[in-house]
Amino acid sequence: MNKPVYAIIGVKNEALSIENVLRQLWRSKVAGAMVICNGCTDESYERTQAIARTSPYPICATSIPSPLGHDVARAIGTYGVLRRLAVGAEALCLYIDGDWSGAFGPALHDFIAFGIERDADVLSLSRTCLVDDAMLAAATCWQQALALQQAVPVDALPFMVPMLVHTRLFQQLSPLLLAHPGVFVARCATSQSLSWHTFDAWDNRLTGHRSRNRQHAQAMRARITLDGQTAHAILSGRRCKNTPPPSGIPPRNFAALLNCAAQARWTLPRTR
Repeated sequence: MNKPVYAIIGVKNEALSIENVLRQLWRSKVAGAMVICNGCTDESYERTQAIARTSPYPICATSIPSPLGHDVARAIGTYGVLRRLAVGAEALCLYIDGDWSGAFGPALHDFIAFGIERDADVLSLSRTCLVDDAMLAAATCWQQALALQQAVPVDALPFMVPMLVHTRLFQQLSPLLLAHPGVFVARCATSQSLSWHTFDAWDNRLTGHRSRNRQHAQAMRARITLDGQTAHAILSGRRCKNTPPPSGIPPRNFAALLNCAAQARWTLPRTR
């Protein structure tokens, strides 16, 4: 793999699963990992630090006392990766969850290799990977939004992980947008040169992904649907509704994200 791949993992009370996640990342041949522990009331941060001390690859753990909400850790972790890159260097940001429990390392390696071979700006899962029937309504909402543009494949699942993003994309789009998939996709859709690919060989059963409870699963589906509706509104030229976040999951903590962004410093290569 010619460009380093850095995993970005948002973690909230995943002390029992984070060791497996980091071990499987080593099997997938990543160059490093950014672990953003937020709102944790268990030992997720301490456990990650302990693993990092003997890890065969670098792991950087950050602890944020308040919950960040859905997707915000992706943006914060991306700023962390960009700060560490040398001037002119390129890398790939790999977004995954911190509660995966299966032996997903080799499959994740194949996912990364697929994106690198195609020199993708973005690689996401395709609709064929969706095995949760309860998620179909949310996926349909997204599909209707993606049908309004041509840059992002209509079968893409931008709300699911894994997802791979090339750092060169952030010369056009702010990493802040990663905190809201609906806005991120709508902005990507305006790019004339975007290379977005989808991957259809992912098996979610490999990750052992599980919801905390039925209420949490319903809230997550509602969050994903709202994000798809936001993408649809932007792409159709309508004003986005100021809809309150679903109950059962923390709201997106944009204040913490903006604080992180205000401290970001990195130099982009000079263009001719």
